[in-house]
Amino acid sequence: MMTLKTSWRQQQQQRQQHVIQRRQHVASTLENIQTHRQETASELRCDLSLFRDSLMRNGAISRQERQRDRTELHHQTQTFLRQARDRRHVQAQESAQQLAAFVTQLRAETSEFLALTQANRELTAQQLAYDLAAFRAALDQASILLRQKIRADIQTCQTETSLLLEAAHQQRIATRIQLDQELAAVADPVQPAPPSIEPPERADVRVGNAKQSAEQIQPSAAKPASPIQPAPAVLSEERLQEERIFQYIDLMQSVRLTELETSLSMSRFQVVEALRSLIQKGMITQRDRMYCVSEEVC
Repeated sequence: MMTLKTSWRQQQQQRQQHVIQRRQHVASTLENIQTHRQETASELRCDLSLFRDSLMRNGAISRQERQRDRTELHHQTQTFLRQARDRRHVQAQESAQQLAAFVTQLRAETSEFLALTQANRELTAQQLAYDLAAFRAALDQASILLRQKIRADIQTCQTETSLLLEAAHQQRIATRIQLDQELAAVADPVQPAPPSIEPPERADVRVGNAKQSAEQIQPSAAKPASPIQPAPAVLSEERLQEERIFQYIDLMQSVRLTELETSLSMSRFQVVEALRSLIQKGMITQRDRMYCVSEEVC
């Protein structure tokens, strides 16, 4: 019993010593940890202080650099704007000079063109006047020739008519004499004599008087020429042109001036004159540059 108690006490003492040792070990460990933590905290505070100082220095340097960059950028911007303004001013001056030179050149070319156009118009007017004078001279010559031809035709027709009348008259006289002779041969002698027949000499005299009367009626060549009047051939040609144009318009219902020229192979002057005559007669009408048959004619 005593042995067990002694053994238990020894074991208790051993456990107490072991606990004390463990407490000492834990206390020393905690002290070491606390010391290490303090050292670490001191080092961290030192590093943090150094980092804060470095950060402040870097921030100050960065601010200075940014300020310097802003200043330099502002200076560069001002320089660029000044250079751009100078370039724009130079370009504006060059553009103004070029525009002034262009306006001067354009005015010179316009004046030259107007002068050339005026000269061409004068030459054209002179040429047209010359052509018109030549056309009038040719027209007058043609009119004179046409009048002479008409007079010659009239004289020829009168001569032929006179000769035909004279031949017919002589034929009638000869036929009547022959008939009278035959009638006298077969008639009763008691029958009264037929009326006297005009001798051929008096008939010739009468024909000669008719010729003189026709010559007196015909105008002499020494008299001044009468105003020009359209010849029957010309009138018939104009009437034929009007008929062709009216029939074409009636067929096509409505046509243009150029279509009439192309389809009928006529000149602009002929078509315009014929259309004007047809419009005056009321046979066709004009609507929006189109020519159509008048409703009254339809």
